[in-house]
Amino acid sequence: MEFLARSSASFLKFACMENGDTLQGLAGLIGLLPGQALGENGWLKDESGEEIANEGQLVPGDKYGIPNLILSWKLSAKGLMESFQNGTIKTLHAQLEEDSTKLSQKGYSVLRITDGRVEQFTRILSRDYIAGLLYAGHGDSSALLALSHRDNSSGGELYNNVGPDDASPPYQLPVIHLYACSSAVMVDGALLGLDENDKPIYKQIGWADHYNNQGSFRGFTQEIDAFDFNAGHHRDYRGGFEAFLNSTR
Repeated sequence: MEFLARSSASFLKFACMENGDTLQGLAGLIGLLPGQALGENGWLKDESGEEIANEGQLVPGDKYGIPNLILSWKLSAKGLMESFQNGTIKTLHAQLEEDSTKLSQKGYSVLRITDGRVEQFTRILSRDYIAGLLYAGHGDSSALLALSHRDNSSGGELYNNVGPDDASPPYQLPVIHLYACSSAVMVDGALLGLDENDKPIYKQIGWADHYNNQGSFRGFTQEIDAFDFNAGHHRDYRGGFEAFLNSTR
């Protein structure tokens, strides 16, 4: 198959199929799962950007659209403790920018947002052209990510937060890097029932649920050591982020 030159401003990239090309082969080259390609929320599109509903039979000579948007979200340092502003947050922001730049150089369209709205985050992440999520900022033990600062002059909440069950991509993603405390923890979600002692059983949910194990997941199960990212929680596939960048098309 031939991958066509793409603009880093495009939310889709395109590949032209050749004889013998398969959906499984295409998925392997871009780090997505073939079982999540088709239908209304699938990642595979025709040349006009519409869903594919032909049971995954790729036609030689036809062009197909593939997700190309990386959401890179940053919580600014304003309002944070001075020590955090001058140390940890700068390190997190630098790592976010490094990852964003590498993906941009690969040809992805990287959308950088600082202190945006919750509905903006959830809307972008739910689009069927999303290819990855990067975040740097503040997290807490409930797996919430702080998307922006609130005016808490009256003593209210400090942040506008979002949890892993509030924002779901239509398919699992190959790259999710969350540089925030507790971003890799699993927390109680929906009530599933009661055990033999009538204690509630909850579904365990986390941001890692949105990762497809075909690229690189980075998060933290506790407070961040900003100067030792190896202390974080990684679920990398075939060598991690650098291998993903080198092997995908």
